[in-house]
Amino acid sequence: MKVNVIVPVFNTEISKLQRCFDSIRVAQNKSIANLEIECLIIDDGSEEKYTSWCSEYVKYHNNFKLYKKKNGGVSSARNYGIAKADGDYICFVDSDDVITANTFRGIPFDQNFDLIMTDLEFVDRNNKEVWSVLPNVKGKLQVEQIVWRLTQDGKVNGPCCKFIKNKFLKENRIEFKTYMVLGEDLLFLMNILECLPRIYYIPKVTYIYYIDSNTSDNRLKKNPEIIIKNNQCIYNEMFKLINKIFKDGEGEKVQLKATERFIKQLFNTVAEVRIFGLFTKENKKLIENSIDNIKNKKSVYKFSDLKTKIRLKILDNEDWRILDTIGHIRIMYLKTKRLL
Repeated sequence: MKVNVIVPVFNTEISKLQRCFDSIRVAQNKSIANLEIECLIIDDGSEEKYTSWCSEYVKYHNNFKLYKKKNGGVSSARNYGIAKADGDYICFVDSDDVITANTFRGIPFDQNFDLIMTDLEFVDRNNKEVWSVLPNVKGKLQVEQIVWRLTQDGKVNGPCCKFIKNKFLKENRIEFKTYMVLGEDLLFLMNILECLPRIYYIPKVTYIYYIDSNTSDNRLKKNPEIIIKNNQCIYNEMFKLINKIFKDGEGEKVQLKATERFIKQLFNTVAEVRIFGLFTKENKKLIENSIDNIKNKKSVYKFSDLKTKIRLKILDNEDWRILDTIGHIRIMYLKTKRLL
């Protein structure tokens, strides 16, 4: 049995690279017998000093391989890793995060599950919080349970702390969409769920996620139009997934939660776009299209809760002064969190 750990790298600080790779090596050493752990480092066009450091690391550590490619973004790097992977399972680790020492212990790799999910620990400055897939649950899960969970928040969106059967990915031609700037992780997981995988969940932390609050800000500032389009894409794909998985009207409640989450995301995005001085006629048109798309789903629009209705009304009425005020409050709140 073999697991490929795919780590995309692009100009990550060397101290963080060391921390990440060492955590994988420790987990390798503590893995069970007859389980091979191979780390595939995908250098996505980094500067020479980072590439050289990775090359040196690979020289002195077994089961680490380095692949170099032109810069194409994290989705492109992950897809490159999937193509190179020859193990039974694949997992993903971001180069500024770490995995726990017992990551590979107690995982039922021999029971032919397509997707094995675990928990992660979210670290923001001095704050820590365990993000669980589902409370008080262990073992086999239904696809419906995970789809419902995805509509609640973004805590299980990412590819990290998940083990995915390599054969399942390749037979279903599942990969990361390189046109996505934001939400590529969630879309990848939705594509997996659409293929009805056999799922197993183990409620243990295998991954430490270090939040970089500046990343989403930078993405938004560079690509405001694409961010709005990506949010719309995720919303539409979520509806398609819900319609496929849930039958005979069972999905209406799930669609409602998905809509509430999308409106909240759109509301916050528009507020930040205005505060950052990125509001344009094109952005305004994209926002109008997003609102029209929601309103066309009349059953969902009708049953939205009060907070969602208020957010949607502010957007629909183009109450920019209210949005500007909320945007300033939101930015102050986020800055305060980063200083704690």
